[in-house]
Amino acid sequence: MYTNTCCTLYLKSLDYEKVEINQAFITKRTPFTLSKLGLSYTESAMCMFEGQTSLVFTPGKDFMVEGKCDAVLSGLVGQEYTDALKRLISEKHAMTIMEATYVNYGTRRIRHWELSCK
Repeated sequence: MYTNTCCTLYLKSLDYEKVEINQAFITKRTPFTLSKLGLSYTESAMCMFEGQTSLVFTPGKDFMVEGKCDAVLSGLVGQEYTDALKRLISEKHAMTIMEATYVNYGTRRIRHWELSCK
């Protein structure tokens, strides 16, 4: 699989313990919608990576950061967690994982995860 970066995942199923993916392919897109107020942009991305078949995703509750990230979310509660999450989104540009699909067909070399994020 062609890779262009690495990424860090924060999964609710792992109590937001970070999972580093060393080789991933991320493609970003910025679709827009036209309304009475003008154009509104929503940044989204598709992330693909091999392996890690034991991951359990919770759509809408998990996060993906492009590149290596040193933020810590596990073990935090209440206001500490809220503040750390706000910093992760604003400073590290974390995206919410909306859909996760494990493509489990073909040879082992082409089996991979596909994450749709926004």
